[in-house]
Parts: sequence; C-alpha cells; structure tokens
Amino acid sequence: MDMADKVIGIYLGAKDVLRNPGYLEALRDRLGLNLVILGFSGEIPGTVRAQSPFGTHPVSEERLHELLCRHVDELPSYGTPRPGVLDTQTLCIGPNVAEQGSDAELRAAIAVARKAGVRVWLLSGGWTVDDFNVLMYCPSEGATLNWFESLYTHLATDYGVDGLDITHARYIMTSRSRGLGLCACARCARTAAQHGHDMGQMIADLRDAVVRVRRANPKHLVEVAGHSLGPMDLLQFLGLRPGVLQWFELRCRLMEHNMASLRDAVHRSAGPAFVFGTDTYPASLSVLAGHNHRRFGEFSDFASPLLSHVDLFPMETMVVWGQWLMARQPEICESDALRIACRLAGYDALDMPDTIADFGFGGRPLTPDWRGEDDCEWRHNPLRAMLRLDMAKARLYLPDDLPSYPISQGGGRATRLAPRDR
Repeated sequence: MDMADKVIGIYLGAKDVLRNPGYLEALRDRLGLNLVILGFSGEIPGTVRAQSPFGTHPVSEERLHELLCRHVDELPSYGTPRPGVLDTQTLCIGPNVAEQGSDAELRAAIAVARKAGVRVWLLSGGWTVDDFNVLMYCPSEGATLNWFESLYTHLATDYGVDGLDITHARYIMTSRSRGLGLCACARCARTAAQHGHDMGQMIADLRDAVVRVRRANPKHLVEVAGHSLGPMDLLQFLGLRPGVLQWFELRCRLMEHNMASLRDAVHRSAGPAFVFGTDTYPASLSVLAGHNHRRFGEFSDFASPLLSHVDLFPMETMVVWGQWLMARQPEICESDALRIACRLAGYDALDMPDTIADFGFGGRPLTPDWRGEDDCEWRHNPLRAMLRLDMAKARLYLPDDLPSYPISQGGGRATRLAPRDR
C-alpha cells in the first residue's frame, strides 16, 4: 500500500458488512471508499491464547488487580471497582479480546471487502479497556506486552489483510481526571528509573502540585488567566516541581517504546510493507494521554488524528477540569474556572461556553455513565473551530513524512478522511 495515496475508509464490524450486501460498493462508487477497518471478531488459536497474561480462564479478580494500573494515591480501595465493572474483563481470554468469535464470519466479511476492491485493516485494542471506569492494563507489564505481540502478529499474518489499526494504545482519556494519575505501580517505578526518574519524587511533586493549587491566591489565578495562562505560566505561577512534567513525559515514552516494539514484531512477521499504526489523541491534549505527536513516526506507520468524540475528549475534559478547580478553589466562579480550563486545554482562543449547562451537561454532576446530551457538540460549542484547531495542530506537530488520516464521525460511526493537504 502506498501510504501517500488518498485514503477514504470506514470502521465496520463483520456483521455490518455481511448484513448489508452492496454497502461497500455503494460507498466505493459514491464516496471513493478504498479502505474498510474491520473490528477483530475472530477466534484466537491456542498458541496465542497461551500467551495471555491472565493465566486462567476465566481470569481471577486477584490476577486482574495485579495487571491493572495503580493510581498515585495508592488508596486501599483502589483496584476494587464498583460491582460489575470487571465483568467484561473476566469474560475475556486476554486484554481487549473476548472469548467468543467467529473466524468464518470475519473471513467472509474480508472476502466481501476484497470483492468490492477495497483494502482491509483489522482493528484491535491496546492497554486502555474502559475509559469510563478508568480501567487500564499496566504498560510496564512484560506479560501484557508479550500478549499483544502474539496477538498482533497473528492478526497480521493469518487473515490476509493489509494492515492493523490499534486503538486505545494510550492512557485513560483526559476527561476522566483519575486517569492522569496512572500508573504508579512497582513495574512503572522500575521503568521510570531506567529513564532517570524517581517514581517516589514524581508522586510527591504531583501531590505538591495539588496543594499549590489549593493554596494559590484565587484573585491572582483568575487575573493571570485573564491575560493568557499557558502551561509555562502555570509552572511559574504555582511553582510546580520538575516531577510533574517528568510524569507525563514518562508515560509518553512508555507508550512509544511498547508500540515501537510491537511494530517491529509485526513487520518481522508480515513484512515491512504491512501497515501498523494507531489513532492519535486530539493534539491539544495528547501528551496528557501518552501521545507525543512529534515522535509518532518512531512507532507508527501512520497517524489518525481523532476529530471524533468531541464531547468525550475536549468538551468533557474542560468541564471536569473546571469542576476540579472549583472544588479546590471555592472562591472561583464557574465561568472563570471554565475559562482557565479552556486555556490549559488549548482552546482559549475560541468562543467557548462559559457555563457547564451550555457545554451540554445539563448542569448535572459527571458520572461514569455520562454520554452527553444529543446536541451538546454543536448547540453552544464552536465545533467547526475546534476541529480546525486540532487538525491544524496535528499537521504542525506530526512528522512531515508521516501519512495522516483524520477521523471524523457521523451517524454514530467514525470515518477516515483524506490525508492532510501538504
């Protein structure tokens, strides 16, 4: 596949393809569709299952807690999610792979796509498995990395497809603030040491940052934000210690190392022309989720800037951050708190809503099951401007020679658009 080609694709499941004869041909003829990304729904052979870090099936909750990320708080209750949260994982044979599958169905869908003359990539998951309940597998666990290597090489070599698209190869989305504190386990402490960082000191610096926010003069904080509060301003105003930046740099490096290792393994098995890559978190917030756009070409054959899920990624992030600030600075009003959050998130130049209700939350507190109101993305939110801004940032930050396929969303499904215009 010539990655310089124009790519127009769509995410589908095998059942979607098989239940809608002629759908791919219609999209090909009317829109120029030339790629379908099929969610993996096949069967896992015993040789791959043997690499699962779960050890047993069903996996025990004790083993899950060993494999899942640990929060910097290290609360006694952490790792004991509310009832039912771990149910989806106990039904899996390994991280992000369900037990039930149908190779016949998946191969039939691939055949339909081939008949339509479109390329086929398979979609598989990474370390984050449940953003809403903040469940993520530790990226420093070697057994999990071995599992993904075995899984991805199987997908790349056994189905005759052209590429693999790995999603959720990142940390928890930024709108779930607890995800910013993952992972602080002993394994990640060893990884930190390899990069010259001290886990204990980073955690101390993160906790110190929260204390400094609480103690900051609220009038001065609002005044600074009124001028232009960027990350460097925040570092100076609050006097943040080095471990805060080191924490997020470490998370990016961990993801980059893992994905580079997996890409090398896939290329060894499927050949250098086989496409291996992942979607990219929105550029304004990506470093906080473990994605440094500038280094994306070191571990991915393409980038897929996420312009979808505007409600869950940037919008909810700004509201959550605003609520977090108000809880620690009660004297700051809602509009000022949201303004500060928008500045920190990189959307301060846009005409953003100044109330939580106008963001489409209906004034309700956020819950793990919140999905936003139907028209929240465009009712009061400058949707087009936000998409243009994050697309422009992605173009600037990503390596010049890395193909980029932005993902937009319509009708409940994400769609791949043309590569960026150079």
